[in-house]
Amino acid sequence: MDLKLEYISLTGTNPRKHVNEEKFKELVESIKRRGVLEPVLVRPKKGIPHRFELVCGERRFKAAKEAKLTVIPAIEQEFSDSEVIELQLIENIQRDDLTPIEEATGFKQLIDICKLKQEALAAKIGKSQSYIALRLALLDIPQDLMAFLENGTLLPGHAKYLLIFKNAGKKIIDNLVTRLKEQIKQYGDITVRQFDDMSKDVIRRHTKPLYKSQYGGDDPKFDLTPCEKCGLNRLVDIGWEGKKKRCFNPDCWKEKQGVKVKEESTRIKKAIDSGRVVKEDALPKDCQDLRHARFDIKACVKCANRKVALVKDQYGSGNKKVKKELCLDKECFEQKNKAHEEAEQKKAEQEKLKNIERIKAKAAKAKMDRAFFAGILAKEFGRGYHDEEVDAAIFAYKLAPKKVESKKSALEYFMGNKSLGLEEIFRFLIFWED
Repeated sequence: MDLKLEYISLTGTNPRKHVNEEKFKELVESIKRRGVLEPVLVRPKKGIPHRFELVCGERRFKAAKEAKLTVIPAIEQEFSDSEVIELQLIENIQRDDLTPIEEATGFKQLIDICKLKQEALAAKIGKSQSYIALRLALLDIPQDLMAFLENGTLLPGHAKYLLIFKNAGKKIIDNLVTRLKEQIKQYGDITVRQFDDMSKDVIRRHTKPLYKSQYGGDDPKFDLTPCEKCGLNRLVDIGWEGKKKRCFNPDCWKEKQGVKVKEESTRIKKAIDSGRVVKEDALPKDCQDLRHARFDIKACVKCANRKVALVKDQYGSGNKKVKKELCLDKECFEQKNKAHEEAEQKKAEQEKLKNIERIKAKAAKAKMDRAFFAGILAKEFGRGYHDEEVDAAIFAYKLAPKKVESKKSALEYFMGNKSLGLEEIFRFLIFWED
């Protein structure tokens, strides 16, 4: 049947919010030439005779009005309110020109109003359950970023990186939006890889670390235990440092950090006043950094020349101060370092002699004539060898497999490599057993 357009009103429940203007104009021109070929679906309006509510076909209805038609073909049918919403959602979801956000909103309304599970909805509209889940996840994207999905600047493929910024601080979102606009203005679009790199850079610059970095910097000084359950504590890949936990609420992080910094400043001031900590400008020029001590500094704990100093961080930026343990007695420091080096050298010599004796003992067990074997070595490699080298070679020869080629390879490895000295041979062979 044909109904007058003035007798039909909209339900207001249609999920479609955006219409492609170019395609709408094409539809209007088509209706002007050929009329409305496919009827719209209506239901009787409650309590008002001869009046109807539009169920499906809103674009055709609006285009017919735009084309100055007075009537439109329609099919009348009774529907409940929930059935109307379901039909409208399914009709729109099955269109190709829905934006990802409109599609996700439709899925959410169907699930909430019709009490459907994702699997049931997937079967009803012919999509996979994973497709439904990924679309629903788009609704968690911050509103300012969602606009880029609605206008087609960003695609669902970018969603993985957009979801990282869920509920993030306003400054973080504003910075990302600004960067996106600059990229689009300059290049017209942005690939998934480019957006991944951009998001990592924004995270590095505008979120705060919840870990101790090997490079120093903004390390948190406060207790991180309460942050473990916070929704803005996220494990993210920030590039060169790999996956790390970052705080997406920098204002909260700064507040906690400020409390601890203030407490530490108070403690340092008290320590300076008591003489336990020395300022950098009060230090003698020839004081020694105890981090460079080769000896055990436990003996220096109660020494009057051991001081904790507050000095400028040479690896940091600005006027950041760090605590450093120093020795004010340069002569004592150097004597202990020298004594430690001599003791270590003596220990190394003793170990070397011990290794040589062990090699000799093992070579003796081989029951091979040293002179005879030295002759073989000289013939094979064209040079003479010391007794210790011969002993080591005998041992290597004994360990090698029985095949002559394998024995020769073993000797070449141990004795023929000019870059491999006798000491290295001993160090290597000491781990072999008969």
